[in-house]
This record gives sequence, C-alpha cells and structure tokens, in this order.
Amino acid sequence: MIFVEVLNYSFVFMTGGLISYYLLISLSALKRDDNIDYTAGKIRKFAVIVFSHEKKQLLSSLLYSVSGLVYLKNKYDVIVIADSYANDIVQTAEKMGAKVMVPPIGTRKRHKKNILPWAFESILQENKSYDAFVLFDSDGLVSGNYLEVMNYYLEQGNEVVQCSYSNLYSPKNWVDKISEVNFIIDRVVYPRGRKVLGFGTALQSNGICFSTALLREIPWKIDKQSNITEYGLDLKLDGIDIAFASSAVVFTKISTTYSGKGENNYFSNPNAGHFHLIRKYISRFLRGRVNRNSVKYIDLLFGLIIPQFSNLVLFVISMAIIDGMLWGVGWISLSALLLWILLIGIVLINVSVALIVAGGKQKFLKQIMMYIPVNIYIKVKRFFQRNGKNEKSIVAPDDGNDKYVTVSDDNQPVQQ
Repeated sequence: MIFVEVLNYSFVFMTGGLISYYLLISLSALKRDDNIDYTAGKIRKFAVIVFSHEKKQLLSSLLYSVSGLVYLKNKYDVIVIADSYANDIVQTAEKMGAKVMVPPIGTRKRHKKNILPWAFESILQENKSYDAFVLFDSDGLVSGNYLEVMNYYLEQGNEVVQCSYSNLYSPKNWVDKISEVNFIIDRVVYPRGRKVLGFGTALQSNGICFSTALLREIPWKIDKQSNITEYGLDLKLDGIDIAFASSAVVFTKISTTYSGKGENNYFSNPNAGHFHLIRKYISRFLRGRVNRNSVKYIDLLFGLIIPQFSNLVLFVISMAIIDGMLWGVGWISLSALLLWILLIGIVLINVSVALIVAGGKQKFLKQIMMYIPVNIYIKVKRFFQRNGKNEKSIVAPDDGNDKYVTVSDDNQPVQQ
C-alpha cells in the first residue's frame, strides 16, 4: 500500500500549504489601519449609482443611509436605476431627492448585466463633471464615512477601490452563522490580509468605486467581460491595482446560500463559476508573467487557482474521515491520519483569527466548532439539490416585513 501512503502524504502537504497560506493572510489581517487621517486636498464629485430592487422599503433605507454621508451634499448625486418610470420605486427615489434612470427595453431584455455598462456610458455622456462613480445595491446600508474614504484613496492615486462588508442582521440560526463565517473570511479578512502583505484584491459585488478617467480609458464591454469579476481581472492584466478600503463599509444581508463567488445581482454572474474563470484567464496570466516578468502575475494566478477556504475545509475533514477508515484496515500509518487531524486544528485557528479580525463576539467564537460539520452539511445538501429533479435552496424565511435600518455615528447598523 506504498502508493496509497505516498499519494496521501502528497495531498497532506499540498493542502497544508494552502491552509497555511490562508492562516498567514488571517494573521496579517490583525494589523488594522483604522487610525488613518482621511483628509484630502481635493473634494471630488461622485456619481452614486443605486440599483433598485422591487421592494421600495429597501431602497428607502439605502437612500436614507446615503443622504447621511459625511460629505458635501453638492459633491455627490444619487442616481437610481429602475426597471420603469411607472412604479413605486421612482416615486420613492424622487421623494428622497435622487435622479431616476431607466434602461432601454432592449438593454433590459438582453440581460440585466448589460445595465451597468449602459449606466456608465449614459452618465459619462450626459455629465462630464464627475470625478468618480460608486455602485450600490439597494438592499444594504452605507457607513457614513464612505465617500470621505473613497476620496482619500483616489487622491493617493488609486483608480479602483473595493470597500469592506458587514452583516446587516445578526445571525439567528446555525445556517446563518455558518454563512456569516464564510462571508467574513471571503469578504473582510482576506482582502485586508492580502492588503497588508502587499497583494491585490478582487472586485466583489457591491460598494465599488471607479475613477471616471479609468472608465473612459478602459470601459466595461459586456461582450468581453460578462460580469464585474471578469472586468476586475482584465483591469489587473492591464496593470491596474484594485485597492481595498477596510474603513468604508457596506452593511448587507448575508444570504444563507452564500457561496463566496458572487451573488445574483447586477454586478455578478451566477453562471461564471470559478472553473470558468480559470479556463478563460489562466493562459493570459501565464503569458503576462512571461512577457512582463512581474511578480504580480504570480500573485494574480495564485489568487485565481487557489480553492475557496470553505472548500479546503470540506476537503480536509473528508480526507481525515477517509484516512481514519484506511488506517482502520491497515492501509496507511497512524502518522498520516494525525497530519490531517493537525490540519483540522489549523483550520480552527484560522477561523478563530478571522472572527477576531472581524470583531466577532466571544460567544460567537465558541460556536466555530460547528463550522466544519455544518459547512459539510450545507455543501452536500446543496450538491444534491443542484443535481436533483427539483432544485431548491437553503433560504431564510421571508416574513414580508422589511425593517428600516439606519447607521449610527460609529458606523453600526441600528434597527428602528
């Protein structure tokens, strides 16, 4: 059984390297940058684009949040993208002082991902005074310092800035808690850790800031980049770094079907999975590394091919179970099994550090032992649902009552 032993050790050391990489990033994220003075010499003008959903109460909360930004009111315009002029969304937006834009029928019918490039092009043609654009979905809230922070990052020479995230509602059950752990690791901890290490970040699905100069020089073409993630990768290939602003926060509701690879909204494409991106971009990254001899391309390539942390967790616990059975029948040595158990310990340390970085409560930290088994349960159940006759999702019940939420002075959500 030497072959099985050698193969097993190969998996152990390969997975251990990836888990250690994630742990390094988590530990790096412990270094905070909250004491930065975000005063800038120039006060830039922003076009704040809001993509509306059908529920007007969600839009009202977001617009109320935006109206409370600590920024000169004449230095940003709020533009709501609506499905039509004949609905409550338009009345709500205009009542809150926002401008309304409705895409042409042809643009809406082709695919909703066409709407964002159309919005960029239309606004750039209509108003040439904007220095930058920021994008929000209407199902969240914005920290009061958002535009101040973005203005500072633009003054530092950044052309694309990704904000941080926080969960809008406290998790109520174990599914919500595990989804929040996944969300925190993917959207908060690793962008912050990679920033400390000098690596870049990826465009997420909300709270992005683009300089107008960049959008004019490198416009988003829907026939080339089917979603915001691909647009971000193309920007990186063109040598454009994506900055991460951990102090600017979008508070959003975490879906219990969160997978970490994009949400089903105006910015992302649920059909553009991880392997699709690898197939499309790996050869371009390799060519760029050879032609330009830049270390950044190694980082970009590694960031593209490395598995999501939750998938690594699933693999580690599965291999530990398999090795336990193989050891029981005498096919492998005890040392191989102990190595997988050691990796499980490193995973738990990683999750603990991640929650500390995100300001997790001690009570929540005690629940991380549920992370591994429950994460396996969610992934297995989702697999059978996707491949079964009736596709369903693990979704939180909707009682139909949207709650208004505001953000306090210390950038924390407060339910009314």
